[in-house]
Amino acid sequence: MLDLVGLGEAAGAFTTAFRKMSVAEEEIAEACRRHWDDRKEVWNSFKLLDPGELSMLDDDVYRAHCREILERVVDGKDTRPGTRAEVCAMISRMTLVTRLQRDVELLGLVLTDEIFPGRGLLDGASREDYEGSLREVEAEFRRKLAKPERVLREDLREPPAFFLLSVRE
Repeated sequence: MLDLVGLGEAAGAFTTAFRKMSVAEEEIAEACRRHWDDRKEVWNSFKLLDPGELSMLDDDVYRAHCREILERVVDGKDTRPGTRAEVCAMISRMTLVTRLQRDVELLGLVLTDEIFPGRGLLDGASREDYEGSLREVEAEFRRKLAKPERVLREDLREPPAFFLLSVRE
């Protein structure tokens, strides 16, 4: 392991950054395994997985963010809107400063339950049970959290052979 003695708080930042890079690389490899025909696009998606404000949150939250972005890449969808993880993180931060409106609070529960299924936050209910205004609230959050720079570049490079060999089963 890298010896970060003497770097103080910077050591924690380095450790976090490298851990997030490792998560991103793992998710890229998994996405390549699942979507072999789209490996070129997936492999070139690393820059889209910038954790931003998610960097200080649990790796599982960031992993969900990566998966959503990579699925958008594979599906040819817009990668700029905020992800479920980014919306959840924003709602979580909002709870620290204000009481949430009921639909925002419910959206946070629904998205958290989608990201981490099986935790029983909604007692077996699903998104469909709560649709109504949630779709509009979610769309507004995603729009406000959009990252205009989060787009796949035009000049995609081929993944290197060592990478392809490591992900090919």
